[in-house]
This record gives sequence, structure tokens and C-alpha cells, in this order.
Amino acid sequence: MRILSALLIPCALLVIGSREARAQQRSAPTAPRGERVRISGEVGFAVFLPSRYGEALGLFGHGHLAVGTSLAVRATTRLAEVVVLGGRAGLLHTGSLRAAPAAVHYNLVDASVVFGLGTRWRPRRDSVLVEAVLEAGGVLGDASLNDVGQRITSLRLGGSALVGWNFNHWDLYLGVRSSGSYTPWNGAGGSFWDPAFANVTAALELGGVR
Repeated sequence: MRILSALLIPCALLVIGSREARAQQRSAPTAPRGERVRISGEVGFAVFLPSRYGEALGLFGHGHLAVGTSLAVRATTRLAEVVVLGGRAGLLHTGSLRAAPAAVHYNLVDASVVFGLGTRWRPRRDSVLVEAVLEAGGVLGDASLNDVGQRITSLRLGGSALVGWNFNHWDLYLGVRSSGSYTPWNGAGGSFWDPAFANVTAALELGGVR
């Protein structure tokens, strides 16, 4: 009987100890989940800045470039929680403002590297999201008039700022992104550095965090 009691005492202590360990583990605060990758899409409109190319369009009765449609997707990650690093792919469509006798249509596709700073993702509660990044990459597109196309190859330099709101319960966010980009082109036969497609863009952005 004494032997049985001696065996039961260590077993009871082991069971009690394991229960206390599990209770402490449940009550201990979990470490905040870091942001691994952020994927988003945006849709907006672009307003083009004055250029020699826009002036040349007016000489042929086309007028300057109309307000364009801007679409983009982004994939970024965070280093040290606040450094934003990733990429952007965008599509920009516009046309000449007046038809004489037909409008010129433009489609520009860009791929850019993104680098900047942003606020931390807060897993336990909704929060304000602010981000400011620089963007640099290449552009490929075409200008078409009466089914006659002209290839456009250029570069894109710019930056953007996002202000939005994190819906942390769903790991989603919604915000407004404003951006400016410099995209030169010698479509008017002048200097390559003429800011033919330089623009300011405002877009609505929806994304998720994993």
C-alpha cells in the first residue's frame, strides 16, 4: 500500500503541473503577427500635365490628353515592420480630347519597383494606415489612330502616398492613394525627355494582408 501511495503522489504532481502549464500558456498574451505580404488592387483616374506632345496634338485638332483611367496591382512586404518593399504593375488608358476626324488612343503598361515607409499592421485592432513610397520602372504601350499603331517605350519615375483604414478582423484595408509620375516620350519628334505622359493620379485601393 505504501508503494502504491508513493507511485500515486508523483503522478498527481505531474498532472497538476501540466494543467497549470496549459493554463499559463492560454492566459499568456500571444505575440503580434507580423505582416508578411500585402496584395492590393486600385482603380482611379489620371490627369496629365502640359507637354510639347500635348501642344503638338492641338496643332492637328486633337486637343490635349483627356482624363485617363488607371488600374494597378501591388505586392509588397515589410522589413523591420515599417520599410515597404515590393512591386507594382499598372495599366493607363487615355485618348486625345477632340477627334479630328478620329481620336488618338493610348494604352500604357508599366512595371515598377516600390520602396518606402508605412505604418505598422496592428493585428488586434482596426487602425489608420499611412504609406509613402517611391516608384521606378519601365513602360511599354502604343498610340493608335485609325487602327494605325505606334509603339511607346519609356520609363516611369514617381511616388505615391496612401491613407486608409485597416479592417484587422478580416485582414483587409481600404484607402485612397494619390500618386505622381514622370513618363517621358518623344512622340512629337522632339526630346525624349518631354513629359508626354506625366500625370497625377487619384485611386481607390483595396487590399489584404497575410
